[in-house]
Amino acid sequence: DVAMGSMFNSNVSEESALEITIPEIDVSVFRAILRDIYTGRLDVDDNPEPRAMDVLISADRFGLGRLRAYYAERVQQLVAPDIIAKVCRWADSRGMLQLKSF
Repeated sequence: DVAMGSMFNSNVSEESALEITIPEIDVSVFRAILRDIYTGRLDVDDNPEPRAMDVLISADRFGLGRLRAYYAERVQQLVAPDIIAKVCRWADSRGMLQLKSF
């Protein structure tokens, strides 16, 4: 989407770089994002419960609306008592009130 695409369509160092470092993202989360971008497949099987929240956070960070909506719903289905507070704090900070309806 726009957030990631703009990095490659402007006169910045990433445009011609062979390797790009994206801080604070796990490789498996980034693979899930790339899989969605390139194939349209939203695979949760590769992302058990803790990964679903990580993909949701990264999808939000990169402005990937469809992926964000999908994982928001998935997190609601998977959320465990020990991470409810984390999910609610994050949802509140991002204006995703549907995630606070536990």
